[in-house]
Amino acid sequence: MGNRVNRELLEQKLYVTFVKPADPIVALPSAELADPKRMLELLNVYAPLIKAKDLQAAAAYFANWCAGLAVAQQFCASVWNCVLDLSADNLEIALYADGGYGRFAYVLREWKENVPDSDAGRDGWLSSELSRFYGGTLRPMFEAAAQASGLTVGHLWGMIPTKLNYYMRALKEEPKLVPSMERLTADYMLLRKGIDAREVFGRAKNPLDVNGRPIESLLDPDQQVYMKNVCCLYYRTEGGSYCYTCPRMKESERAERRAAARAEQEAAKAQIG
Repeated sequence: MGNRVNRELLEQKLYVTFVKPADPIVALPSAELADPKRMLELLNVYAPLIKAKDLQAAAAYFANWCAGLAVAQQFCASVWNCVLDLSADNLEIALYADGGYGRFAYVLREWKENVPDSDAGRDGWLSSELSRFYGGTLRPMFEAAAQASGLTVGHLWGMIPTKLNYYMRALKEEPKLVPSMERLTADYMLLRKGIDAREVFGRAKNPLDVNGRPIESLLDPDQQVYMKNVCCLYYRTEGGSYCYTCPRMKESERAERRAAARAEQEAAKAQIG
C-alpha cells in the first residue's frame, strides 16, 4: 500500500476509490468493457438513469465520467509525484444510484502507487505511465463505446480536454495545493506533446492537445468562461438543450441567451429591492 495519495480527496472529488459502492447497479472490470457487447449492456442500463434519448448521449456521458480518471492520474503525478495503477485488470467500473442519479465509481482492486526511480528519468517514466493508461485502459473502452453507440471515438476522446483544462485552471489558482506550478505545467505539456498519438490513441493527432476557447460569461460581462471542446449531448436527454458553452451553439444564439439571462437577473434584483 502506498501512502502518498490523499485517498479521501480522490474519492470525494473524482470518484476513484478502494471501496466498491454498496449495491451497485452494474460493476464490471474495465477489461470486460473493451468488449462492445459488454459495453452495450452497460450503456443500455445507464441511458435510462440519465434520461438519454439514445445510446450516443449515454456514451458521451460515460466518457465525461472517465475524464475524472484522467484528471486523477494527472493530479497524482503533479501533486504527489506518483501514478495510480489504473490498468484494465486492476480497475472496476461501478455504476450506482445516488439521489436519483446514475454515477460511476472507479474501484481499484489493489491500491498501487508507482513512483519514478529518479528525477533524472521522470519524463520518460511519466510518458510511459500515461501512455499505458490512455492506450491500455481508456482506448479499449472508448473504442467499444463507439462501436456500441454509434458515436465516433473522436467525439469520446473530445470529452476529456474540457475537464482536464478546467482542473488545470483551478489548480493554478490553488498554489497551496500544488507543490510546484512548474511541474504541474510541465506534466500537462508532456501529456499533450510527449505521447505518440497514433500508438496511444490511434489518432493522427493527440486529442488531448486542445486549448479551451474563452467566451463571455452568461451573467457577468467582465468574466470569461470556456467553451466545451465538444458537445456533451445534453440536448439529447429528456428536457435537455444546448449548454451555453456548447461549441454547436451559434454566437447569435449565445448572445440571445446572455441577454435573456441578464434581463431575468435584473428583474429578480428589482423584485428584491
